[in-house]
Amino acid sequence: MENNANYALVGALATAIIAALFAFVYWFAGPSSSIPMKAYDVVFTGTVSGIGRGTDVQFNGIKVGQVRNVALDPTDTANVVARIEVNAGTPVKADTRVLMGFQGLTGVGSVQLSGGTDAAGAPAVPEGHTVPTLFAEVSDFQSILDGLSATINGTSTAVSRLNGFLDTNDTKLNATIANVETFSAALASNSDGIEAFMASVSDAGKEIGPLADEITKLSSDTRKLVNAVSPDQVAKAVNDVTEFTDSLSRNSSKIDDFLHRPRPSPMI
Repeated sequence: MENNANYALVGALATAIIAALFAFVYWFAGPSSSIPMKAYDVVFTGTVSGIGRGTDVQFNGIKVGQVRNVALDPTDTANVVARIEVNAGTPVKADTRVLMGFQGLTGVGSVQLSGGTDAAGAPAVPEGHTVPTLFAEVSDFQSILDGLSATINGTSTAVSRLNGFLDTNDTKLNATIANVETFSAALASNSDGIEAFMASVSDAGKEIGPLADEITKLSSDTRKLVNAVSPDQVAKAVNDVTEFTDSLSRNSSKIDDFLHRPRPSPMI
């Protein structure tokens, strides 16, 4: 009987210690019921990777609350709405900046609150909502994530198109490669002839060079000759030739008679 009593006492003591340990962990990690909390909706645009239930909410780097849930905006699926709860004493204003941040090198996401003026007043509660709404700015890190996502999607699309092109034109590409190999082999087997041909082209170029110089000189001399002749003289010469041909035309019958007239026999 005494042994059974000792076992029961040890079991009860162990159970009490475990319960106390769980209570301490819950008190340390969970929200304290003695601290009043206030809820806000934060609207994010774009990628919100790293933000989820239980994500820390910080104000000027100090933890003031947590994210309770994350969901797509039912009015605009390009936006994401995160419901956060922060200490009621946190000075959240209508112009408080909201950014998505990451803590250190661990990559753990967080919602960063900062700034705000008393003149701006408290955030308004939009029509149809039950809690005030804040609109998050796009942080540099969020822009990097969005750009990286777009780059990955674009690369994937490009690779898919390239694969499709290769699959569609596989036979043509193989034929082209075979033709290139055949042409290369032909060039290799006729390398001596190609060298002779190139040498001939080089010699022809050497001959054409002086010929081109002579043609240029001839053209220049002709231009000088033409420029040296007066246009009036050219016109006069043309007129003289015209008059001469007209005269020949008018006296063509006389010329015929003269040419067909018998010549006198030579005297001995």
